[in-house]
Amino acid sequence: MSEERQVRAAPRDPSGHRADVVAFVREQELCQENRVKWRQLNVLVLCLAILAGVVLLLPSGPSPKVEGARPEEARTRLQLMKDRARQVHRRDPAQAGITMKDLDFFDSDLAGRYFRAGDYTCGGTPETWWAECHNVYSAEPRHLRLECNLKTGEARFNR
Repeated sequence: MSEERQVRAAPRDPSGHRADVVAFVREQELCQENRVKWRQLNVLVLCLAILAGVVLLLPSGPSPKVEGARPEEARTRLQLMKDRARQVHRRDPAQAGITMKDLDFFDSDLAGRYFRAGDYTCGGTPETWWAECHNVYSAEPRHLRLECNLKTGEARFNR
């Protein structure tokens, strides 16, 4: 049989095309679908790996910047309170004790990002005056305390 006859004699599918050509085209389509699925799977795995890497790189607790910002805010406000207490003491050196009421702060003067006016207290005599901010640190002692001699201006923090 000649080759032309073999081609014509090859079985055909219902659409009139040769069965071997149709099978080949179907196989190619399946291969293309598989390639697309593998690409999608690879992209998904890559995204999950990147996400896992990002999660592992994130710190588990508050960042050092936040840990440092709380005490800095408290220190700034306590120094402001000390300066105001020294002014009050200069105006009236005979005053026995200087309290929050004597400092005459508005709530907005002491309110910040981490603390509000209610977190601050003060008291004592001009020689041993103190101001304190509560819940500054997570470990004991949790407060930040400024002790000051209002006459000399000498001051120190507990931490």
